Amino acid sequence: MTDRRIVAVHDQPPAVAYVRRDGRAARHTFDFLVETVSGARIAYAVKPLAKVGSSGIEDTIALIRRQTGDGFADRFEICTEQHVPRAKVADARHILRARACRNHEDVRATSQVAAGLRGAVPIRSLVAMSCLPPARALNAVVNLIDEGGLELANGTHIGDLAMVRLRRPAMAA
Repeated sequence: MTDRRIVAVHDQPPAVAYVRRDGRAARHTFDFLVETVSGARIAYAVKPLAKVGSSGIEDTIALIRRQTGDGFADRFEICTEQHVPRAKVADARHILRARACRNHEDVRATSQVAAGLRGAVPIRSLVAMSCLPPARALNAVVNLIDEGGLELANGTHIGDLAMVRLRRPAMAA
């Protein structure tokens, strides 16, 4: 959801018309239509895993794919809770909000403070060390996570008590 290769996410795009196996006309509304920088369009149907089979979504997508070609989307995907845990969705929302409210000076100032970190610290501590108003500092920290300057430690998710550290450089192969 916070992939920089994505340029647009359309929430419930217009319904797609198709013909069911019994010959009747039908319409299906996908949950999301994602556009990428390469121009590819990916349609997502979101279903609880327990309902994928009984909903008939796999057959619906197969029919739409066959009947629309690449007129609606280049790829069709079914997303379940196995694909997108709630914590990842919450992190993505934080990141998208931070991108929309990015303050370059706040990010620069917080980056300078973060450069002095030794090991992992709670986000709330980094916010306090920044001497910025808390909301602005938190936004700057989230931007730094998004941009790769900071990383969440120990598989945590964005929040006051989450631990962050300077991102380690990749090891040379």
